[in-house]
Amino acid sequence: MSENTIVFADEFGEYNDWFELFNGSDTAINIAGLYFSTDYINNKYWQIPRTILSGTLLQPDSFVIVWADEQLDQGPLHTGFNLSSNGGQIAMIQINHYDTSLIDMVNFSSQVADFPYGRLPDGYNDWNKRYPTPKAPNKKLEDISLSEMKLFPNPSSDYFEIVIDNVVKEKLCVTIYNYAGLKIAEETVDYDLHNKSVKIDASGLNTGMYFCNVVADNFSKTVKILIAR
Repeated sequence: MSENTIVFADEFGEYNDWFELFNGSDTAINIAGLYFSTDYINNKYWQIPRTILSGTLLQPDSFVIVWADEQLDQGPLHTGFNLSSNGGQIAMIQINHYDTSLIDMVNFSSQVADFPYGRLPDGYNDWNKRYPTPKAPNKKLEDISLSEMKLFPNPSSDYFEIVIDNVVKEKLCVTIYNYAGLKIAEETVDYDLHNKSVKIDASGLNTGMYFCNVVADNFSKTVKILIAR
């Protein structure tokens, strides 16, 4: 995630760039000593320090967040580089004496704030925009659109309205997901075809970012909604 504004804070409460490592094997892996780069071709590397085992031991079928924040004083998993929302590269490298091996690399295009670029399933080669699920399995991001469906006010507090231009059904299924992709609420609502809007009660939602998914027979869209009080 090269533009993290609200999704996940580090241990210092800062919303910085981050990337995630996944161990899909059945053996724990100590990642201390591995190198990472945003400019692999020019040999510009940063190394995870060889430090205490508990900070760099990646257990089987588990995840670890590495903060790309240029804040080396904040711990062994804070890199000497950051990521660009305009696109870039992350390479993972192993160096043994004079032998340099490229373990993995991804080139990513320009990024939308708070939407990561990840694999699905975890560890495979299908890279795309995903739901943000730090330290958890990646989830598919369904169609995100702001052109045919709008939520207002956004940010919201106790309620928001859904406005859709081309829906033809009076019944809509509205589902709210949190940023980890977990379903928070779901209800079927009556849509006012004349005013083309419906009001949703948000008083039970905590402050944070959510996804509002709306489904009708001819329509299925998802839009981000920020609840702020």
